[in-house]
Amino acid sequence: MVVSSTVLVIDDNADIRDLVVDILKEEGYTTNTAYNVETALSKLTPDLLPNLVILDIWLDGHHMDGIGLLKTIKKMHRNVPVLMISGHANIEIAANTIKLGAYDFLEKPFKAEKLIITVKRAIEASKLLEANVKMRSQDLEIIGESRFAINLREKAKSIANSNSRVLIRGESGTGKKMLAKFLHTFSSRSYNEFITFHSLGMDEESMEKQLFLGGSSLLQRADGGTVFFDEILDIPLSIQAKLLEVMQSQRGNDIRFLAATEGDCDAAIVDGRLNNSFYLRIAVQQIDMAPLRERQQDIPILAKHYLDKCNIDFMRKSCIFAADAIAQMLSYNWPGNMRELHNVVQSCAVNFAIAKSNIPMNISEDGELIISAENIRDRITSKEQNYALSMLNMDYKEAKRLFEKQYLKVIIAKFGGNIAKTAQFIGMDRAALHRKIKLLKIRVPD
Repeated sequence: MVVSSTVLVIDDNADIRDLVVDILKEEGYTTNTAYNVETALSKLTPDLLPNLVILDIWLDGHHMDGIGLLKTIKKMHRNVPVLMISGHANIEIAANTIKLGAYDFLEKPFKAEKLIITVKRAIEASKLLEANVKMRSQDLEIIGESRFAINLREKAKSIANSNSRVLIRGESGTGKKMLAKFLHTFSSRSYNEFITFHSLGMDEESMEKQLFLGGSSLLQRADGGTVFFDEILDIPLSIQAKLLEVMQSQRGNDIRFLAATEGDCDAAIVDGRLNNSFYLRIAVQQIDMAPLRERQQDIPILAKHYLDKCNIDFMRKSCIFAADAIAQMLSYNWPGNMRELHNVVQSCAVNFAIAKSNIPMNISEDGELIISAENIRDRITSKEQNYALSMLNMDYKEAKRLFEKQYLKVIIAKFGGNIAKTAQFIGMDRAALHRKIKLLKIRVPD
């Protein structure tokens, strides 16, 4: 018998309300009732939210009927399932309520057994979705105790459940997509899709087709959910203009748009690569992601978090870090930021997991495998060696261009995007450096 779920019954017919309440109480549900729109809304505040709403399509005495109230409920409390009931609706109206977000539709008079089964399924489905959201959220923690991490957690939580558009800025590997997923998962849109749009390498025709054309277009699938553009500076102006039209129209009202960039948006607007109106629409809120070298306090915390996940996912024996391993990680610049740290930690753990028994490994008194500074250095060096080996398959011109691009990206990042300081450090004229950056298509962080 269900004893913990609450059902709000909204119907202007007292006999129907009483009948539904009696049936549900027999099954152990806690019930609440409303006879019009005003009383219904007063019982749909965050501290009084039911597990299910049963709503009559036709409500007298208010400009908003049941369908209007359904729209309001799904807008304010998207995760609350709504079961529509009516004695006068046709198939078209019933189908429309499902399209608007109702869980199901029952025609009056309905049998008690049918009502009980539908209510049970609606609440079970809602709880399952909630559990899935919580499970997904476990991998979306904002880890760290630095001032940046604390401020980021506070800001992300404060705007997650709003519908505001957000532009996330930062270097590659700083966690821009992770933050976008956090904003989606901890919002009322979490039961609907989170769709990432990768524009790099796509031509305009392919982008337009994927975004706008057909019933299975990205924007169609994102209805009620979130779209994340992983780099807005890779989106052509023609597509930016069409996205702006969507954002300004009714069509875009039920999609949350999030975006990220590694580049300088102000410079891109001046260069004519970024539509200013599109930028202003999508950057209502802006969040800057700090590079890992600027939040060193978080490196041991993040490394332990990544290692703990490895221990759970595939390690036969748990791994721990030696003190000198932590010191080694703190002394490294991490140009690839959190992504690089995660890859190095995982690589160390995988290397231990597949190591043969005759390979000597340091083991603690508790039987844990100890990752040393040497292990960390080996993984960093191995990564750099693999990068160097990949150049052997290139001609001199291609290898030189790749080296220049990687070198300049690291040095520019070192100086936080300050071109004057970068030019001075590498001994290059600032105008020449600007030309080189443009030629190599390097995104300069703000």
